Amino acid sequence: ELPTLEIAQKPINELKFEDFQLKDYNPHESIRFKVAV
Repeated sequence: ELPTLEIAQKPINELKFEDFQLKDYNPHESIRFKVAV
């Protein structure tokens, strides 16, 4: 199942970060590797 983005029902000029919600997102595990600094 693909993730979906839910957006609050507001006028577009009133939207804030909190009005966006990502649903059903399952990220992959982190990738570990050595890095030379």
